[in-house]
Amino acid sequence: MTEWLAPDRFVQVVHAWERLGLPDVGIVYHKLHITIDSRHAAGWFHNVVVPAAESERMRRAIARGTLWRLNSSARYLDERMPGLAAH
Repeated sequence: MTEWLAPDRFVQVVHAWERLGLPDVGIVYHKLHITIDSRHAAGWFHNVVVPAAESERMRRAIARGTLWRLNSSARYLDERMPGLAAH
């Protein structure tokens, strides 16, 4: 789930970075991870999630883990940016 969500966040970081006119040297990592994390997500999906999903027990575990990850990300972001949660 982390790898699946990260590229969209990195795209937003890059847009903000460029809008603010910050130095290019600091944005290299974020630009690279738009592609790298997309590839990691595809690898996890095809090599782990799809094979594991053949089992009902594993499907439930994958869904549970996904929800835990989404909830922990939401709590983290809500804490880091409290004013945005209301929008």
